[in-house]
Amino acid sequence: MSSDISVGTAVQSGSTTIVTGTISGLQTDQLIENAVSANNEKADLIDVDISENADIISAYDELYTLSDALQTSLESLKSVTGFSGDSNVFSNKSGTISSNGTNPDGLISVNIDSDAAIGENVIVVEQIAKAFSITSTDVMDKDAELSTTGSFEIGLSGYDAATIDVTTDMSLQDIADQINDSSEISGVEASILKVSESEYQLVLTGTQTNKDITVTTLSGSILQDLGIVDGSDLFVEDQIVQEAQGSRVLLNGTTITRDDNLYDDLIEGVEINLLGADEGTEITLNINADTSGAKTAIEDFIEAYNALRDFLVLNQTVESDGSIPDDAYLYGEPAIDTMAFELSSVLGSAFGEDGSAASTLRDIGIVFDDENRLEIDDETLLDSALINNFDDISALFSSSFTTSSSELGLISNTSTQGDLAFDLVIDIDEETGEILSALVNGSASGFEVSGASIIGKEGTIYEGLRFAFAGDEDETVSVKIGSGMADKLYNYVDQYTNPTDGLIQTESQKLQSENDALETEAEEIRARGEEIREQQIEKYSKMESDLALIESLRNTLSALLGTDDD
Repeated sequence: MSSDISVGTAVQSGSTTIVTGTISGLQTDQLIENAVSANNEKADLIDVDISENADIISAYDELYTLSDALQTSLESLKSVTGFSGDSNVFSNKSGTISSNGTNPDGLISVNIDSDAAIGENVIVVEQIAKAFSITSTDVMDKDAELSTTGSFEIGLSGYDAATIDVTTDMSLQDIADQINDSSEISGVEASILKVSESEYQLVLTGTQTNKDITVTTLSGSILQDLGIVDGSDLFVEDQIVQEAQGSRVLLNGTTITRDDNLYDDLIEGVEINLLGADEGTEITLNINADTSGAKTAIEDFIEAYNALRDFLVLNQTVESDGSIPDDAYLYGEPAIDTMAFELSSVLGSAFGEDGSAASTLRDIGIVFDDENRLEIDDETLLDSALINNFDDISALFSSSFTTSSSELGLISNTSTQGDLAFDLVIDIDEETGEILSALVNGSASGFEVSGASIIGKEGTIYEGLRFAFAGDEDETVSVKIGSGMADKLYNYVDQYTNPTDGLIQTESQKLQSENDALETEAEEIRARGEEIREQQIEKYSKMESDLALIESLRNTLSALLGTDDD
């Protein structure tokens, strides 16, 4: 007789130990997993949706990066509004310096601002400005006591004189230090020059050029003992290292002098620093528009546009077999088709004044290739246009703004409209000076007033325009805004990239919110799956336990009745 009983296997579920096993002969572990899997099947499908949304979000991130890069490339080409003081590439100037003799880099240095006057200037540096400098006679030890007393006043022309008091225990170095302590007041600096292994000199130098140093002995004879002045407080000529002198240049044949070496009011927008003099050298300074910088900016724009264009094309592609590329995650998104169409439309349009020599990209050698990517097809034409039609190229890319009143300024222009021309009738409150209204064609429907700002209303052709008016009387102002390609592209792309309400951010946030909800739902489903697992384990454990008990009773009865098979 056998009394062996198969009681199954202990299974841990959370903090509960449940017995399940083989009494029934059923694969209970598989039955449990099947029940959990059936519950979790919906969560698995949700995971697929989450993954697909994540791919779309990633694609939107790439679209943002490429669109933002295009905007960045357009920043130097579009017009500048407001009071930031920034300038675009078309307002930048470049200069070239040449000479008939000495290397001009050793004679002058030049800084050119964006408002510099274009033209050629011939400069001859006849004399550079220098500061007065004088030395003492030799002293054997700069740190030894001079054993003399006295005082004197010293100062540079135009400065206050400083009083220097010398006591018997002071050295040459001490005198120099005391002069330097007062240099901001006196305009005179002192130094110690080691002229040999055992000899030193006191050097007095003015802090500004073309100004003389004056000294007055108050007591004793310190400066006379040092050989700097004679008995009448006049400088000893043999000790003068450099007389004070101003600078002198010839500009286009006209003699011009200054006290220093800085000429920042000689040529508009140009700062010239004199470094050396050579009366026999003519320096030719040519100031031109920065054509090289403009060309680089145009090339950067083409590269950025093509990168974005490639991405848009990928997400519009249908293969020859009708399939969609695996990485075309934004295929079918209306924004892709709209953006591609609008960008191509802007790039194919004409800008600038009627009759301009450079009103389209084709006019300057830039065309669409077979894949609708931009390319410089004729670099010679582009270079020629930059040299001969620079203003026309500027008008092609940059919006223009003209007004009949100096009191009205364009603060910002985010409009995607074309050219605009209108009369703005501004009504001012006589008592407060505040703007009451700004009308176009007798209507206030185009603009709203906020303080000194006049703002184009949303939904009108003036949307995106913001003016500031500084006048204190009623005025009718004629306004003309010429659309530029770079401005229009920049403003159009901003509808996608704007961090506040741009389409890309809006769509990405919507998808991310959807994913957050889906992830929560999937977690809840899987949590229910774990509850089902525990329920199934408990159910099958009880069944196995009950069957084990029945089997035990059967064996006991068989033994009692003598019917045990064994």
